Amino acid sequence: GLINAGALTIIYGSTNGLSFTPEPVPPFWIQGFGFLKDVAEDNDLFGMSLSSGDYNGDGFDDLAVGVLFEDISFKVNAGAVHVIYGSATGLSATAVLADQFWSQDSTDIQDVAEAGDIFGWSLSSGDYNGDGRDDLTVGVTDEDFNNLLNAGAVHIIYGSAAGLSATAVLADQFWS
Repeated sequence: GLINAGALTIIYGSTNGLSFTPEPVPPFWIQGFGFLKDVAEDNDLFGMSLSSGDYNGDGFDDLAVGVLFEDISFKVNAGAVHVIYGSATGLSATAVLADQFWSQDSTDIQDVAEAGDIFGWSLSSGDYNGDGRDDLTVGVTDEDFNNLLNAGAVHIIYGSAAGLSATAVLADQFWS
């Protein structure tokens, strides 16, 4: 009964192209189900932005999923990002590492979540520091700073053996 909550389906590649078979069966991902943190809510837009990369360097791609209009601690439309880790059996919120749920209120992320920031509006992955693990860039399209409304900003969260971390390799970078 939710409107615009968002969801995504993973269709795995095979030697014949994309296929629903053989296993793993493509999961249907929704916030709050399948061990994903948080809960689905009207107008969250879970899955509106996506990026894949190997954030923990284990040879399996992981998936970052933007939740553009996620409310964080009563801050409407602050935005968030889920990171679901890949394994030999496909994406799993528990097999390799637990689902990570990032916002500007996450520990060691610079700045704070504010209403209307839209953390996760855009996502991009790449090995920005050359350590063999992909890092995640998170666009915050409507970030306010220095008395400028909706000027925008970007976070870079670096990959590590334990997955994305705002401190393990390098501190979270906040660009504006």
